[in-house]
Amino acid sequence: MSGILAKIVLVSFLVSGVVGNATVMSQATGLATDPITLMRDATGRVAVCGRGSSADGSIVRVAATQDLSTVAMRRPAGTIFCLGAGTFHLRERVYSQPGDRFIGRGRSETFIRPADVGQLTNGFSSTSPTSTVPVTYAHFDIGRFQAPLSNTSCDDACGTAIANIGSPVGGGVLIRDVRCHNNGTSCIGHGYGSVIADNIECDHNGYHPDSLLLDYRSSACIKMTEGSMVVRDSYIHDNAFDALWCDHCGHSQSLIQHNIIVRNGRSGVYWEMSGQYVSGDHLVVRNNMIKNNGRNCGPQGSQMAAGVTSEDGSNVLVADNRFGGNSACGDGGRRAVYTFDGPADGVVDNIMISSNTLDGDRLDSCARPGVSCSGNR
Repeated sequence: MSGILAKIVLVSFLVSGVVGNATVMSQATGLATDPITLMRDATGRVAVCGRGSSADGSIVRVAATQDLSTVAMRRPAGTIFCLGAGTFHLRERVYSQPGDRFIGRGRSETFIRPADVGQLTNGFSSTSPTSTVPVTYAHFDIGRFQAPLSNTSCDDACGTAIANIGSPVGGGVLIRDVRCHNNGTSCIGHGYGSVIADNIECDHNGYHPDSLLLDYRSSACIKMTEGSMVVRDSYIHDNAFDALWCDHCGHSQSLIQHNIIVRNGRSGVYWEMSGQYVSGDHLVVRNNMIKNNGRNCGPQGSQMAAGVTSEDGSNVLVADNRFGGNSACGDGGRRAVYTFDGPADGVVDNIMISSNTLDGDRLDSCARPGVSCSGNR
């Protein structure tokens, strides 16, 4: 599995070589299929739950009546956990190990919930923060991990379904065909590994009042602090603040493509102080529907709302997307893309915004140095 994620990084790095060359970067369509093709090769092995034998030492079948936390703790790294139909009620978080795979029967058959709402703030975590082998999650519905709404000290840990913990080069999370919803802070967050997501539905996360405060805020569907983020063919909607947020991300060759990203509280994609720490870092946002974001204009910081926002960020291509109805909150009006210098470190450079359909949204910052806009309509 680690080899698969390494290939994803290498494929993405081919595009990073054109960062700084606007003409070639704008034609970098080869990135569109390669990462997810590789991811499907990796997660294609989930079919083993349908045809594999429990006599294979790497496979364990787990019924919803069993304690998944205890079962996982007793198995070696690299185990395939075939989760049966029904609801797994967690009393303790599940600690994954490098190469583990948690494979359900489908979003409408396998559910993962805290045993008592308000008592468990994490569904899955990891014992290996430096692991270069990702953990796979597929074919289930997970949600409702949260601290009590009265908690005023949980900050960025008020409820996360999957803690992303691993090396940003090779480790992290592979997630496919999962619905992840109604978590207090985020669906995936807190870590330094990469996240590769395919065909997920991620909604109604980040609503805990303490996760919406300015200090340590991490309210989002996915909140990254290091590593690459690849999200494709997914429906990201109705999260309380950002949909997809990369903050101080290094080792980040990221792709957001073929998604529906709608009705989130601040921005559809937020690229903050990212893109300049490691040679080759970049973000491509291409062929998405990004509409009606900026719906939660109350929290401090919501004035940065847009369909796509880059704060102190570099090496970004935003192309061939359909915008519309994205509020600029405190800045007024509707805004598709917003690029600006914030108060922290970071360089605004090599931002290309091209061939997008705006549907009445405006583009801010096209005249500023380091930003080019062309063919938008």
